[in-house]
Amino acid sequence: MSSQSSVISRENIPVIKTVEVNNEVHNLGELRDFRWSDQLRAFMPEAKEISVSWVKLDQGEALAPHLHPIQSMMIVYSGSGQLTGDLCRSIAKDDVVVVPAGCAHGFVGGPGGLWALSIQFGEGLYTRPEKARVVFVEDVQTLPALATYAAERLSTFSRGAIFSLLDDGTLSAPVGRAFFLDAIRLLLARYDSLLIARQATCRDEKFESAFRSHLRARASLQAIVSVNVPGRRDSVLEAFLDWFSHQMYVLDNAEKAAITYLVLEPAAQAYWRHGEGLLAQHLGHKPASPTIGGSQSLATYLELLRNESAETYGRLRQIVQEAWDMLEAMTDRLVQLTRAV
Repeated sequence: MSSQSSVISRENIPVIKTVEVNNEVHNLGELRDFRWSDQLRAFMPEAKEISVSWVKLDQGEALAPHLHPIQSMMIVYSGSGQLTGDLCRSIAKDDVVVVPAGCAHGFVGGPGGLWALSIQFGEGLYTRPEKARVVFVEDVQTLPALATYAAERLSTFSRGAIFSLLDDGTLSAPVGRAFFLDAIRLLLARYDSLLIARQATCRDEKFESAFRSHLRARASLQAIVSVNVPGRRDSVLEAFLDWFSHQMYVLDNAEKAAITYLVLEPAAQAYWRHGEGLLAQHLGHKPASPTIGGSQSLATYLELLRNESAETYGRLRQIVQEAWDMLEAMTDRLVQLTRAV
């Protein structure tokens, strides 16, 4: 090895984008193991001690939940995304994700993609791609797979027209802006009504306590919710809102939790973070923080859905898919109405 310092470009390290495990091909995004560079391999300690890789996921791209036999860390140096698996939460630049051996975990790229340095304390998981040292959680009827699906839908939603509306100048028109803000107030008010209905129809102590805690957390947003509703009511928009309210009367508690914690709450938090400045400007005060109060709390709520049967997870996947479809259609309708004012 040379006694001089040297620079190895990221692009000069070979890349793989998929790996085959048990005859199934799995997406990795972009992975560059440092040991695939002759210079870096000669410089680094033995493979049994530590391995390092560059990793990248584009927006919406997912690395499915998986397990491996060694400890690892992911150091996020750019972008953002979602951590899925045993712990479900948002991650962003400067976060360090610590993964114990045997812990199910996956990632979904957020806006701008997710860029990280992956460190394994032992031989690299993909250093020998033909003998990858991972086990993927394949069955869609698991909580990690359900959470990954919800995170993928959130990423898609975050690229939708309702987000573009905040940035493209449409709301600079006073009439359109007034309609839009009144509609947002209506949506928030109906969301509160939905949570009250969920609480009133719950008789299971396991869910009742968590639902009550969530409802109390909503109190921080009450100052935003006006009794005013849009002067121009729309039957289609109302029908979408009625669909969500109806679910709180006909679904079981696990399904209600899935709709609120895997669809409505993440969507509301993402939208609030994106539009905080504009909403503060036009509402006259800074909007409150996301209602659950942080990603760790969201993970706590998701514990409600742990240890369910495969049949239950299959049913939850279906209702989560329907809820995301309805939410996207509802927000697209809101955008259409706002542009037409």
